[in-house]
Formats: sequence, structure tokens, C-alpha cells
Amino acid sequence: MTDTLSVPPCKKARVVPPRNPPTAAAEPTRPSADDHEHDESTPAWASFAFTPKAWMQILKNNGVDDTAAQELFLLSQIDKAAAIKVIGKFLKKVADGESMRNPSAVVHTNVKHENESRGYWS
Repeated sequence: MTDTLSVPPCKKARVVPPRNPPTAAAEPTRPSADDHEHDESTPAWASFAFTPKAWMQILKNNGVDDTAAQELFLLSQIDKAAAIKVIGKFLKKVADGESMRNPSAVVHTNVKHENESRGYWS
């Protein structure tokens, strides 16, 4: 006997089982060297990739609040190059030892400038 869906009386639809039925959940695997995730023993700066986890750790370690970080991540969804430019400017200030009274304001201002210069915000 085949299972049927509820359809108008003129047509009957046959329920087709999925080709690859779901299997039991596999054990989570540890990230390989190719993955860009960090474990607790690897510092955030030890990466060539700009991953959200690494960005967030760097921003938090340098006093950036959640609102400014969120603005940066939203920009990265629209234009990754612009977001990398913002984080580059911020990290240059950190590396040069420039005094920042409000690191969040630095990120916010740079995100706002990138959005306006690219026409994303009016």
C-alpha cells in the first residue's frame, strides 16, 4: 500500500521516500588543520583567515562593545573588503599604540564611513 497526500479527488500523489534517508548523527569531529577555527590553545591572531570567531575575540580583547562589533559584522555581510578595511584601520591603531578613549567609537566611525562612501547608507 502506498502513502498518499491529501489532494483534490482528481489527482493522487504518491509519497516518495528521500533518496538518502537521514542517518544517526555522527560524532562531532575535531576541526582539521584546513579549518579556520581556533581551539583554546591557539591565539586568535594565529590565523590567515578573517573568521567571525577570531574577529570577535580581537575586538573584545581591545575593548570594543557588542554594538560596534555587530555593525562591523553587518558590514561584512554586505561588503567583506570594507569590513576588512575597518578592522585593518582599527588594528593599525592598536599596533601603533595610539591612545583610544573609546575603541567602540573608532570601529563605529569607520564602519559608518565605509557604509556612506560605498552608498549603503543614505
